[in-house]
Amino acid sequence: MKRLIKQIAIVNLIAAIVVMVLSQYVPAFKTTGLSDFLFYIVIVVWAIAGLTWDGGRESRTWNDDPAAKQSSSMVSDHDFKSDQQTQIHHNYQFGLMMFIAGLPALVSCIILRWFV
Repeated sequence: MKRLIKQIAIVNLIAAIVVMVLSQYVPAFKTTGLSDFLFYIVIVVWAIAGLTWDGGRESRTWNDDPAAKQSSSMVSDHDFKSDQQTQIHHNYQFGLMMFIAGLPALVSCIILRWFV
């Protein structure tokens, strides 16, 4: 849990720096208030999560390629299923961590917008 909180803090800090730099050069990222700044942090964090997210079985087509099937059958001593499961597990962990990292900024943005 401590590691997750540390990762969330680092992700949000990096996203805040990215938003600050983008606000200097990109007119769309100019912020007028703290809630706008927090909203842009959510956009940056969740955009990275969306770009790195592996869509599941529907998006994987390497098993359909005849050359890939032939080359994987030639390497009989390597466990490809285990590697794929490890990749899926790590991808799920990273995507979930990035989603959770965007939640504090989103909740803060909503609180600032509607209750303050």
